[in-house]
Amino acid sequence: MNKITNNEIKRTNRNNVFTAVYHARQTSKQQLAKTLQLSMPTITQNLKELEALNLIRKDGFYESSASGGRKAQIIRCNETARISVGVEVLKKRAYIIAVDLYGTPLKQDTLKLPFQNNELYYCALGNWINSFIASLPYDKDNILGVGIAIQGLISPDRTTILFGELMDCTGLYLEEFARFINWPCIFIHDSEAAGFAEIWLNSALNDSLFLWLNHNFGAALVINGKIHQGIGSLSGTLEHMTLVPNGRECYCGRSGCVEAYCSVDALEESAEEPLETFFPRLRSGDGSRLHVWHQYLHYLAMTLNNTLMLIDCDLIFSGALRPYLIQDDLELLKQYMKELSSFPFYEPRLRMGASDQYAAVVGASLYQIIEFLDNGNVFQ
Repeated sequence: MNKITNNEIKRTNRNNVFTAVYHARQTSKQQLAKTLQLSMPTITQNLKELEALNLIRKDGFYESSASGGRKAQIIRCNETARISVGVEVLKKRAYIIAVDLYGTPLKQDTLKLPFQNNELYYCALGNWINSFIASLPYDKDNILGVGIAIQGLISPDRTTILFGELMDCTGLYLEEFARFINWPCIFIHDSEAAGFAEIWLNSALNDSLFLWLNHNFGAALVINGKIHQGIGSLSGTLEHMTLVPNGRECYCGRSGCVEAYCSVDALEESAEEPLETFFPRLRSGDGSRLHVWHQYLHYLAMTLNNTLMLIDCDLIFSGALRPYLIQDDLELLKQYMKELSSFPFYEPRLRMGASDQYAAVVGASLYQIIEFLDNGNVFQ
């Protein structure tokens, strides 16, 4: 049996103390000793080391002491002690965001540069990312890394795009990007990143299907509060499930995929106008637009019903369509789903997501934070 060394015990204690401070948001020595079942001298020593590393800060005193003695000092996590960066790469532009340890946005930007699978693009993108990070008023040694959300299925080790037909980047290696970026990088499927942002914003999320109703349809399957990728990273890829045999052409090369009927691009193509003008006219009662919308919801209902036959869970809607949805839309969608269902007792559980159309870039920034917190990286 391997013996645990004193250094390993100390490192574990320091990580546990920091994690407890982080999750409590506001705590005291006394509360930490009680929560972690550690002695007060051990807590004091660890807090001293954490403060020296600028990972925690003292923030005044509590109003009163239960024992009537000295007031307990308030201890908080220094939320900007580590910064993480997320990038979302799209066909026509890229988004970037920097967040603190709690996922709070610090700065964001947009680069209107069409994606090209070549070195000139990777160099331009890398220079933009490096300049963005250089502009942050924080110690650059504390940048955790860069998560890159992209429209493609990613290998389990997050280094290769296994399927990227939409961006024409199948087989692209992370190194093509990373060699122009001065910090560690990982690839993340954009739908997964968006789903991850939803989990971050809603810690009570359990078994759910996250619907990314963006210009290109996407989804993420959440099991026990975590994204389920599956053996080959295919879990949640509803966009390429056949909805209408021999139907509309999909960018993947097949016909009748959910993408061709339930994406925002498909909706705008059917409506022959963008969401910005479609919805005001729809809400005013325009008959032709009502027909397009009801048809869209009917296709979406078919998709969701097919999915729920495999896994019965909550359905959460986000993406570019999210700001335009109202409760009446969900009720109509629920009605269509019940009409299509074989089970008279079936009651769909639909709700709006907490995230918005920028969820993917935010989600991409959160992976490095979780790595930092969960894998004992505070004192490696």
